[in-house]
Amino acid sequence: MLVQRLANEHLAAIYSSDLARARATAVAIAKHRRCPVELDERLREINFGSCEGLTFNEIASRWPGVAGSLVSAPTNFVAPGGESFAQFTSRVNQFVRERLTAIDSNVVVVAHRGTLGVIAAALLGRPPDETLRWPFPPGEMKVLNRPARGQSFGEPADRSAVPAWTLGETPTTGR
Repeated sequence: MLVQRLANEHLAAIYSSDLARARATAVAIAKHRRCPVELDERLREINFGSCEGLTFNEIASRWPGVAGSLVSAPTNFVAPGGESFAQFTSRVNQFVRERLTAIDSNVVVVAHRGTLGVIAAALLGRPPDETLRWPFPPGEMKVLNRPARGQSFGEPADRSAVPAWTLGETPTTGR
């Protein structure tokens, strides 16, 4: 279980989406710690607008063109009343810049698959659309190892001179 896996880790912060499942997980992690949960709306999944809560078949029957776009060009997909992939990544990257760029200790981010993918892409220096192909199974923990002390997130002129974030082992949380 995730709570047990993190029991002996010193955490400087616990950030969470304000949506129910993520919030409940973050509260469980924080329960026996002196580390409050900081809820942040920017950690929500992409807003699917009128498509929220619908199956793919329901979307296809109501908006065939929208469903086609979701399959053929997911980064160009915009649900009626929803946000674009560019808006979504901008929102999440704002969180990364404000909360994760200068960290010098362990933090936990409890969020949703797409959001965690965008965070990983930003910290690993990868294009956010690449993460659509990365495995992020529900209930799994991803560990991002930060670069050496004193290095920061950004786009240095010579990226090879800056130690990169790396994706560490990903122990499962309950299997």
